[in-house]
Amino acid sequence: MFSIVVEATSFKGLSKVAQHKMITGILKDEIRDMHGLSITTKAPK
Repeated sequence: MFSIVVEATSFKGLSKVAQHKMITGILKDEIRDMHGLSITTKAPK
């Protein structure tokens, strides 16, 4: 299983779905063949 954890100020005010779409859009070529991928995102407090 693969796991990606990202904390970024650019996530502030975005839904989890929007945050995940941002990450998958940026990493689409790298994660294309990954199965069992977990993405965790959050904005700093």
